Amino acid sequence: MRLLSHIIYWFASAKTAVILLSVILIVCIIGVFLPEGIQPKLYYSVWFILLILSLAINLIFCSIRRIILKSKNIASLLTHLSVILILLGALISYVWAIRGVLELEEGQTKDRILRGCSFYRLGFKVRLDDFSIAWYEQRPQLFELDIRIKDISLRKRLKLKENQQITIDNTNYKIQIIDYLPDFARSEQGEVFSRSDMPRNPAVRIRITTDQFTEERWLFSNHPMMTKAKDENIKIRFSWMPTVKEFRSSLSILDEKGNIIAQGLTKVNAPFSYKGYNFYQSGYDLDNPYYSSLEVVRDPGVKFVFGGFILLNIGLFILFYPKMGLPNLKFFQR
Repeated sequence: MRLLSHIIYWFASAKTAVILLSVILIVCIIGVFLPEGIQPKLYYSVWFILLILSLAINLIFCSIRRIILKSKNIASLLTHLSVILILLGALISYVWAIRGVLELEEGQTKDRILRGCSFYRLGFKVRLDDFSIAWYEQRPQLFELDIRIKDISLRKRLKLKENQQITIDNTNYKIQIIDYLPDFARSEQGEVFSRSDMPRNPAVRIRITTDQFTEERWLFSNHPMMTKAKDENIKIRFSWMPTVKEFRSSLSILDEKGNIIAQGLTKVNAPFSYKGYNFYQSGYDLDNPYYSSLEVVRDPGVKFVFGGFILLNIGLFILFYPKMGLPNLKFFQR
């Protein structure tokens, strides 16, 4: 009984909370400087989880003690309970959370996700109905060309509109943009065309005119070295990097018989949810416009963590309200 009393007293001590918090803080600081591959081994180790669990038990005993000694101190009670909820949520996430990757192409159906080095069965099927990418611009308003002329050691950057012709200063070179393709491709017969409206392989066709000749070239933003030039004296590079605005996937949830039981849309920071599983849009492949990568997360501890932070804010508000110079309320004077 005496040993049990000492254990209870130790867990109910504020000094114990300070010691545990200090140790956890030191471990977290050390973890910051460790390689990313080693950090999970530290934070998910058994002894670190035992430290968190000990802190949670300590806070529970401290809260019970505070309720007995100062039953009217609501702010302190809520603050203690909030930390307990946050730690409980972290523990639940550690034990029961599920995270994995789901890679699909349009029309493809899968019922399992890649979780680490193994597959995890979801209990239902997921089908990618449609995938799309939106861009801020599908074509540049001004085409930027970096020009270098060897014989006079000239370097210059020009900004042109389509079909606009500009004469380079102190030379007889005239440059004109005569065509633009957002997704350049060449057929087996040698004909050029755009595979889609998406700027996955933007290219411009320019016309170079001098007093002696006229030359046309295709310039590629993604592949600046892939160009054929008759006049080696003038080098021209097309520079433009389109920016993705958002990418989204339309999903269908199917049962074992293939019947649709739910449908939804997922995009960055707006996941689609089904039976506790959240489907986050995480990746795409510019070389494959039908491919989508999804992060699938099921974390039952998140609600406890959110609830803990709500209680923490309420407790801090009650604690500091009398010091904020606001109208006094009897509720906050307990």
